[in-house]
Amino acid sequence: MTLTNYLIPEEHTVIWVNKKGNHRCSCCGTWENHWMRNAKKKELGVCAVKGCVNPADVGGHVYREGKSQDGYTIVPLCSSHNQMEHDNAKFELKANIKRVPEMETPSCGYGKWWE
Repeated sequence: MTLTNYLIPEEHTVIWVNKKGNHRCSCCGTWENHWMRNAKKKELGVCAVKGCVNPADVGGHVYREGKSQDGYTIVPLCSSHNQMEHDNAKFELKANIKRVPEMETPSCGYGKWWE
């Protein structure tokens, strides 16, 4: 699946996954850098959650509701939306948010999945 397939034009529900800690992209260093590099953006911008205007400061792991077989993707989130009370919390993403695959891509330089 190409990266452009991860641009969803409509608002949609995603499931947040707690992947904080030592799990990181071994090439990009952080999930924020992974998202920016693969989305070809210089900054994260605002939080991807519908109705939130906070600046995004993390790359959060989500998967599209009903599409877990597509795997985890990274979206820009503010710290409060990346600190959900429990794993598998649901929220709506804004339209036209680019979701970047968690797996390392050619933009990362292909390496280990995680360290």
